[in-house]
Amino acid sequence: MELRLHRNARTTPALRKAICASPLSHVALAKKLNLNVKTIQKWRKRGSEHLLDASFRPRQMHTSLPLWQEEIVAEIRRDLLLTVDDLLVFVRHFMKPDMVRSSLQRLLHRHGVGNLRTIIAELNQSLEGEKKHKTFKDYEAGYLHVDVKYLPAKQCLHCSPIKAQHPTGGRCDAR
Repeated sequence: MELRLHRNARTTPALRKAICASPLSHVALAKKLNLNVKTIQKWRKRGSEHLLDASFRPRQMHTSLPLWQEEIVAEIRRDLLLTVDDLLVFVRHFMKPDMVRSSLQRLLHRHGVGNLRTIIAELNQSLEGEKKHKTFKDYEAGYLHVDVKYLPAKQCLHCSPIKAQHPTGGRCDAR
């Protein structure tokens, strides 16, 4: 388990457990551990079951669009593979005229479509799984399978198809 402490946390889960289990008074324990009395009271009140920090993320996300519109924007990104700037033009025109690029970028990352390269890579990977390459016909031992491909005639870069003369005056030997 990854230990994620608040940036200003002065206590660890082990110390918090010791605070909960200690028989000393709040004041005596605060002096012993060099902590505030309110900190001791807080961890004793929470109990030994809740030794980790509470989430320090906002309880309610303040977003620029409602959830149903965010999902529409994310689906448009997945389906049309638009860049952030092109998607911003779309959102400003049809949904929210005062939408800013940074809010749109955060929205896309929240829905897991922030990086266009990863979306394209996932799409290509899923298409590869659907494509089944044909294999060569199985022959008995002693047979050889040869594919023939006819290539167009090689043409000199200086010659046009109409003009048969090389620009230097001689014939083009590329034909």
